[in-house]
Amino acid sequence: MLRNAIIAANITKPSAERTAVAGLVERVLAAKRATPAVDVAALEQEIDAHVYRLYGLTQDEIKLVESASAGR
Repeated sequence: MLRNAIIAANITKPSAERTAVAGLVERVLAAKRATPAVDVAALEQEIDAHVYRLYGLTQDEIKLVESASAGR
């Protein structure tokens, strides 16, 4: 998730997507502040999907990114 938030900071696509990513990141941070052990995987997946769309990644590129970050 953090890697995507960092990447998202450099996005130059329409502001609606940036706003969506920022809102999701805020939700993750708020949930973690309230309950540090909370599972935010679903929100992280939404962030990932937005970032993939923003960068126009193909399915093959998405697989590459996800396999590279699977062990993290």
